[in-house]
Amino acid sequence: MTLRTSLVGFVFCWLLIPLTAHAQSSRATVTGTVAAEDGAPLPGAQIVDVAFQRGTTAGPNGEYTLDGLPPGNHTLEIRFVGYQTAVREITLDAGETATVDVSLKTRVLETQGVTVTGTARARSTLTTPQSVDVLGAEDLGTDRSASLGTVLSENVAGVSSIQTGSQAGKPVLRGLSGNRIRVLKDGIAQEYYQFGVRHFPTTSSNEAERIEVVRGPSSIQYGSNALGGAINVLTKKAPTADVNETQVGGTFRSQYFTNNNERAVGLDLEGARGPVGVRAGFERRLSDDYTAPDGETFFEAEDKSPGPFNPPKYTDEIPFTNFEQWNGYAQVGTQGDFGTMQVYGDYWINRHNFL
Repeated sequence: MTLRTSLVGFVFCWLLIPLTAHAQSSRATVTGTVAAEDGAPLPGAQIVDVAFQRGTTAGPNGEYTLDGLPPGNHTLEIRFVGYQTAVREITLDAGETATVDVSLKTRVLETQGVTVTGTARARSTLTTPQSVDVLGAEDLGTDRSASLGTVLSENVAGVSSIQTGSQAGKPVLRGLSGNRIRVLKDGIAQEYYQFGVRHFPTTSSNEAERIEVVRGPSSIQYGSNALGGAINVLTKKAPTADVNETQVGGTFRSQYFTNNNERAVGLDLEGARGPVGVRAGFERRLSDDYTAPDGETFFEAEDKSPGPFNPPKYTDEIPFTNFEQWNGYAQVGTQGDFGTMQVYGDYWINRHNFL
């Protein structure tokens, strides 16, 4: 019994040897090198046969061997981080060894946008649990106002403003304001505006490079006052210049509003010598009382049916709506391999009335 079993196994293996040899001889092989445009080898580059899901990686000298491929048409993809993916179409015969050398072109790496929230840890907009909006320099350049709340309400969806005067406006996030909203400047909390309706954020959009609005509960990150969200005003960095070079510049702006005869002028000056830069500026706003047209209003009428209405409560000038505002800032800083270091200070003078 044992002799018969051994004999059958020997005959089976003897018959299988030609079949295996024939299968191996019908397979094809691809060899070659993967290099950059300057000829430098790219060890670790991936070479993949897309249709048959077979692949290999290049060795220390950029050389590779991809064997065991059936005869026919093949599509090879050659990939390496920082380089454009190359695609090669080849046709292999049975038992053929083809040589495919590839030179990859460099490409610019693209990553997801990162929202900077003035903290030590940056988060992607895709992983941030709160809704985040960012007003950049271009957005702020087209809409300058004395009120931070007005700037945000006119440019960010879902943000409104509580107005208690011509220039006093507090931002409202998801129905919450005052001490339910954290306002920061360069990551430092601004506490003054939370004390009452007549106190508002002493922050001008003219000195801001970017304003970030985080809507939704953010108490863990910004403190207990950030129940409704947070607003971070990021000021412009001090300018820099090349080594042993001097750079100077400035910006002048003006605004005029016809209804209350509001006039606004501002001036920003900056200069740099090498890595050290300074910036200073001021803004002046002056406004008369608002004026209301002489007409009839629906809410003052005793009879709400269609027809003529009673005259409005206020016509012509509305008293106690004028204001005067001065603000200025100065900044000196330097940048280098160690990072950025700067000293910043601002000063506000406000004279305003309230209805």
